[in-house]
Amino acid sequence: MARTTPGGAYTRHLLDRLAQRRHQIGGFRAKANKGRTPAQRLADYLARKMGSVPFLALHLALFAFWFAVNLRIITIGMCTRSPS
Repeated sequence: MARTTPGGAYTRHLLDRLAQRRHQIGGFRAKANKGRTPAQRLADYLARKMGSVPFLALHLALFAFWFAVNLRIITIGMCTRSPS
C-alpha cells in the first residue's frame, strides 16, 4: 500500500492489522491461562499488583517513615524512655 495521506487507507490498514493481532494474542493468552492452577493465577495477580509503581511508591514511603522513626528523626509518643 502506498503511503499517500496521513489519515488515509494506509493508516486504516495498520489499525486493522493491529486489532487483528491483539485479538490473536488474546486468544493465545486465554489458551495459555486455561491450564494454569489457581496458585499460578494468584501468583501472577500478586506479581502484577506488587510490581506496580503505586505499590512500590507506597512501600518506599513506609520504609522512609520507619527509618526516620528508628533514627529518631521523627518522634512519636509511644517511646518515652531510651532503650538500654
